[in-house]
Amino acid sequence: MKKKTIALFILASLYGATASAESLTLEASTNKVMQKMNELAELAKDPANVIQKGDQKYLSYKGKELRINFDGNIKFDLMDFHSEFNTVFDFIPSAWETYWYDGGFDIYPGKSDECKFELFAAARGSKDNEGNYSWERPLSTVLTTTGCPDVTQKESIFFNTNTVTNDLSGNLAGAVLFAQAHIVPANANEQEKRMHLVGERKTKVMLKPENELDYYSTVTVTATDKAGQVLGEIEMKNPSQLAPNVLSMPELTTTNIDFSYDESKAFNVSTPTTEAIAAALVDHDTVVMRTWNGHWNRMFDLEQDNPKLDGKTFVFISSAGYNSHVNYYKDRSRTIVNGTTTVFKNVNGAWILQDDLIFNEIGYAQGYWSADLPKEWLKPGLALSFANGDKKGTLNSIKVGAPTELLINTIDVGMLVEPRGRFDFQKDKEVQREYFETAPVSKMIVNEYEPVHLTEVMLPDGTLLTDHDPSDGGWHGGTMRQRIGKELISIGINNANYGIYSSSGVGEGENPYIAAQLTAHNTRGMYNNGLQTHGGSGGAGMVTLDSSIGNEFSHEVGHNYGLGHYPGGFAGSIHRPADMLNSTWGWDSSKNVFIPNFSPINTGGESCLDGQCVPAFNGMFKYGSDAMAGGWAMYGAQRFTMYTPYSMYFIQKNLESKVVFDKTSSTGFRKWDEATQTMAEYTHRIENMEVTSVNPWDANETKIAALFENFDKVDLSTWNGHWARNMSVPAASEINKGKVFTFNSSAGYNSHLAINGQEMLVPYGSRLTFVSDGQTWVKDAPFESTKAVHPEKYGVPVTTLVGYYDPQAKLDSYIFPALHGAFGYVYSDDSADLIAGQCALEVETQSGSVLKYALKNNRRNADNMNKFHVNVATSDNPVSASVVCDGQVLDTRTIDAPKLAPIYTVQGGDAKARSAAAFFSAPVPRVEATRYEPQACNHADGEHNH
Repeated sequence: MKKKTIALFILASLYGATASAESLTLEASTNKVMQKMNELAELAKDPANVIQKGDQKYLSYKGKELRINFDGNIKFDLMDFHSEFNTVFDFIPSAWETYWYDGGFDIYPGKSDECKFELFAAARGSKDNEGNYSWERPLSTVLTTTGCPDVTQKESIFFNTNTVTNDLSGNLAGAVLFAQAHIVPANANEQEKRMHLVGERKTKVMLKPENELDYYSTVTVTATDKAGQVLGEIEMKNPSQLAPNVLSMPELTTTNIDFSYDESKAFNVSTPTTEAIAAALVDHDTVVMRTWNGHWNRMFDLEQDNPKLDGKTFVFISSAGYNSHVNYYKDRSRTIVNGTTTVFKNVNGAWILQDDLIFNEIGYAQGYWSADLPKEWLKPGLALSFANGDKKGTLNSIKVGAPTELLINTIDVGMLVEPRGRFDFQKDKEVQREYFETAPVSKMIVNEYEPVHLTEVMLPDGTLLTDHDPSDGGWHGGTMRQRIGKELISIGINNANYGIYSSSGVGEGENPYIAAQLTAHNTRGMYNNGLQTHGGSGGAGMVTLDSSIGNEFSHEVGHNYGLGHYPGGFAGSIHRPADMLNSTWGWDSSKNVFIPNFSPINTGGESCLDGQCVPAFNGMFKYGSDAMAGGWAMYGAQRFTMYTPYSMYFIQKNLESKVVFDKTSSTGFRKWDEATQTMAEYTHRIENMEVTSVNPWDANETKIAALFENFDKVDLSTWNGHWARNMSVPAASEINKGKVFTFNSSAGYNSHLAINGQEMLVPYGSRLTFVSDGQTWVKDAPFESTKAVHPEKYGVPVTTLVGYYDPQAKLDSYIFPALHGAFGYVYSDDSADLIAGQCALEVETQSGSVLKYALKNNRRNADNMNKFHVNVATSDNPVSASVVCDGQVLDTRTIDAPKLAPIYTVQGGDAKARSAAAFFSAPVPRVEATRYEPQACNHADGEHNH
């Protein structure tokens, strides 16, 4: 038996080879263990690090309280052993087994007693009458390596092999990279468009020194803020611990695995089922299953995380005409096709394929030390100093942008049919996290509305549908798709959150989209051509989805970021190798894995667009495309498409132009100010006037006086072909005091306007504004056409009331069933300011109080009703709603209470926000991503973002 005793001191370095290119051996790791034990013993000597509890002392370390033994070393607590161990020795592979033993521990890379490391904590017996201990032993260790496997590895394959360019000032030189949703260089190429760091988001920093450091070197990174105050210091992880690619399997300690098998010793499964395979593997080391036509099944699952299966082999031989699918490792599945033999091998409880092995050899880059910076440090003015011994290098001028936010409201709607029940993004909280990892945002909130079944549908022209929509529906077509799903429900939810209570019943124009707030809906409806499911469009705060997991989601949300199809052409839409522009990998910050920008399927194919091509990575793996250019989710663990750096630049620019809701602001909102690098207070204003227009040939004092009876502002415009010579306005009086008249002339002919008892010439290019003070029309007088609003309640469960109303009382007004959301913004009602006879939505609460919300008094569109959209706090217990105009009740509806508990999720943000979103949610079946490519269409309403 080969055993070694490890001393309590460590020589400079036992291994000079590049750590990221070698497998971490047990012997190498135990030296690192003892180095860490020495470090903790030194920390325990400083009283500032020590907590006294009775007679016992504890070392405060990374949120843990570690017991200090009588010899000054730490001891591990049985009840919290694994948590303490993983905190202290975070470099030990997770696949290795660890066991507590009397304050010490044992480490097993495999299952053999001939390959282990034992650490025995110092101990002593009881005291005798003279105060002496009956026995005592010091801390000791034993390393056994006789049974350790050969860890000789194939040479690693690195994606980024670019020459190191020094980014630091000082005597420590090296290249620095950051990782958030994308990996980005510390100093961007001025010729390239790519994202900068998002404020207040967890960030990985990576340093590659120009001169390679010894394996056991200590490298630290210290952060300071814009005032020069130290935020903290972190010890960086060795390059061998740099985040792996998403397909790397931690169970593999070597890629030298034999996939051959002895067919003569194999057990043949007679029934093609998951259960039959599992039963056979209990008693047999090699199991073979054959399928053929009539003897087949679609789905199979191999048991995961069962160490008893280590070393076993499963062989799938297909002669069936139909494909089968085998789920064999976490989020991984293999499609089995006719005429193939597929061999699965179990290693340490994990099933693997030979194709998987190469991903344990592929890394992002070699020689990078890394550390994860807490999101609280990511603010403008951040500076980082890296240190190794007496060498120090500093990185200043780090570009940190806005802490951008994204709010996604989600709702499943059935129109004249039950809702589909397949809004998978809404229900799958893990997939929401996955999307967050692809977007340049600090915080993402997903708000869940209860599903809605509309048994009848009112249209804004007064048509009530009870059986079907007479139009032809489709993925991109259908009256209800546009008027109800997009305009009434999506714009309605968004506008309610903006404090806008009414707008035009048709069109998408009265939709400010000032915040990164999207309402994503699954809708389907009954049409002249039968039941139709809608999908495939996005923009202006609306997302119409069929398949909500995969590129349809990434693509349509991309339109909301302002992206078109194939952004930047070949140069911007195709991912690239590291030595070219538009190259990056993604980073999943929760799982700490990198997402490559190429497909994991070895086809050797080129990635081409517009006659230009990029060759495959390593001659094997085809580079991906942007979400707006036919891309797809290439990895099962990340079900959304990676945007290219070019697209991400514009996404971030769009998000930084949006406001965020913020109750700490006196105005209720904040917006990024690039000049001051701060989130400045923003005043949100909404239209406060009833506005109409008058044709030039109708612009006489009688007509305009009649318009002023209902409107606050009358606009007159002329252009060639839309002109008259003589116009007049009524005399200023108390009746029209405060009213506004504007005249914009773009006609080639002059006009003459009679006003204030005189006639004035209005030539081409005139821009005139008059305000009545009750005695005269005052030219260029100031007037207030908007008012500032802000929520009074932030992020609370809401009852959103939507519907149509006709201020002229000619068409049948209609209140739709209440929509119930988990997270919304509520504004004060207008009871105190409401004018007699004004249109209003009146909401009665369970307590008997009535909330009144002012609505526009005139049709916004001449031929259609207006729509209304109001949030009422669910806690107010609304019981009924009525639309009233000029004292006449136009419609009334009883409000049903919510049927489900309010659910919303918060990704990123602070701990308080995430805690407020805590919920109980039953597990949902995993839904894989779907492929989706942009489509062109000629939509009647001018909608082209598909």
